Amino acid sequence: MNRAALRRRLVLPLALAVAPVAALLGAMGGTASADTTPAPRLSLPAPTGPYRVGTTTAELPGASDRPELMAQLWYPTKATQGRDASYFPPKTTLLAARTFHVPVKFIARIDTHALVDATPVDGAHPVVLFSPGENGLRSDSTSLELELASRGFVVVGFDVPGESALVEYPNGQVIPGTWKDTGDRSRAQAVQTRVTDLRAGLHGLSVIDNTRLLRNRLDLTRIGMFGFSLGGATTADALRALPQIRAGVDLDGSLYGSALTTPLRRPFMLLARNSHSTKTDPSWQSAWSQLHDFHREIRIVGAGHESFSDNATFINALNLEGHYPPAEIGTIPPDRATTAVGQLLTAFFDRYLNSGHTDSAILDTPHQLNANLVRIG
Repeated sequence: MNRAALRRRLVLPLALAVAPVAALLGAMGGTASADTTPAPRLSLPAPTGPYRVGTTTAELPGASDRPELMAQLWYPTKATQGRDASYFPPKTTLLAARTFHVPVKFIARIDTHALVDATPVDGAHPVVLFSPGENGLRSDSTSLELELASRGFVVVGFDVPGESALVEYPNGQVIPGTWKDTGDRSRAQAVQTRVTDLRAGLHGLSVIDNTRLLRNRLDLTRIGMFGFSLGGATTADALRALPQIRAGVDLDGSLYGSALTTPLRRPFMLLARNSHSTKTDPSWQSAWSQLHDFHREIRIVGAGHESFSDNATFINALNLEGHYPPAEIGTIPPDRATTAVGQLLTAFFDRYLNSGHTDSAILDTPHQLNANLVRIG
């Protein structure tokens, strides 16, 4: 694959911070050298829950006509020492660095606040699935995955073979993304493919719960799901297709397919950027009338689309806000956006997976409990 093609496909959450990094290096005047350029230390917002976070990866059988699935799990641990987790697997890191002419160490040293294969805390924990945005990776919203894991959930993110910019397997094999967005029809088809993957992935999680590091740590009777952008649309369809998923959240994603026409009798929440609502998005208008259980529409005041991924954090850290419109990165500081979204996700999944384990009043009166949240539906 030539570099131009790879650049188009590496539309990852910092575009791996690499798109912002490339712009930064260009502004600094020249190509970076892996040997001589100091590598700044980028860091995700630290999770705020009572637990440290462990993480592990798993290769799971895919559907009959689909490649194997790569999953990453974030979970609560009491470990305080161990090997720091990387933001990306090795070849993805190298390819990104070569593509954008940045030092490998820049990407390899992103602080994820997670420890590799750390011993999980005792007990079976509710499971929350994560689906990334268009062409995205399982790590795209790591800051939110960390927050939920620190609060006692096991969070499982899946790559999408053929659509994700890159899917890297433990043996070093890499599947580049070949999917092209040609409009609503292609997005609806992509959502269907993702749901097919999720069906296989759910079966694979039962194997993990029986045989691996997380043996007896996954409560597969308590499964929720959230997704960013196209992953939000995936969440809406998955709730209709997969009865194991009890509740779901769409992070600022327009909806396609069955979400527009098929009733849903499970809890569902729409979290939106500043300018996104049922009044501005026809797909949300159609989907709203199909919701027949608990449903909320909440806006994050000052948020842009990327406030729901790690993109905004990296852009802010590199002082590159001027390169992006407010609709994309918003005006709210990224750490405050992460806090607000994390509060809502925790409250929602506590209410519907933990039977109200903690106070979830923020779902009902968000504007009174957090100045950056406004319930609009």
